Amino acid sequence: MATGDIIVFADARQRFEARAIRELVANFVDSTVGAVSGELLLDGAGGVGESVGLYWKYEKWIRKSESRLGSVVGATGAIYAIRKSLWQPLPPMTILDDVYTPMQIAMAGHRVVFEEAARAYDQASGSARREFARKARTLTGNYQLCQLMPRLLVPTSMLLLQFYSHKLMRLAAPIFLLLLFAVNVAIITSPNAALFYSATLAAQLMFYACVAAGAALLKRQRKVRLLNFAYVFSVMNAAALVGLFYFIVGKRDVWVR
Repeated sequence: MATGDIIVFADARQRFEARAIRELVANFVDSTVGAVSGELLLDGAGGVGESVGLYWKYEKWIRKSESRLGSVVGATGAIYAIRKSLWQPLPPMTILDDVYTPMQIAMAGHRVVFEEAARAYDQASGSARREFARKARTLTGNYQLCQLMPRLLVPTSMLLLQFYSHKLMRLAAPIFLLLLFAVNVAIITSPNAALFYSATLAAQLMFYACVAAGAALLKRQRKVRLLNFAYVFSVMNAAALVGLFYFIVGKRDVWVR
């Protein structure tokens, strides 16, 4: 029903800066640009929120780098825009429209760029449980993307290599972490185990002790940045395993309410 040349997408909760839409639309002067992602700024109020905010800063650095290289892999769902002529209806039950739509546009030969001057604001989640549920939804959506767009599984271009690095390797990370621990335990039981493997196992055990300590501190509303970050890192990786389970059993109603 939209009648303009540009469609701007937003979420219900976030607040736009006054010039945000102008900054988004300015990028379409370049005829090679098909979609523009804005920047979402999170206000983390300590604990989980602060650690999530730190992760989000890293995520935005990746997106800026991708934009300089050619195209961003996906967009910030809270603030992005596309040329109306490039819109295609979403498949039923699509979870990550903010990745599906930009990837369709990029694979059609148009650029998807990141505009950090187009800003929206939100509050970082202060609840580990809520952040876990949000991350499980996002990662379930990444698995679904590979089902909806099988071309993503064949990295025949720089764009698809970026998708592998940014999205798919993230899904594999918790599996690698579990394998790393299991293999280290198996090696250390060998009579010929080197001191190096004892050190790597001790380092892993120390990390998981930090995770447990971080969880305990957050329950008491106390903040130790390193321990809190270790806990949130583990929560996000555990969410990837839950996302895989949701995808396998066909669960698609994964929205955080």
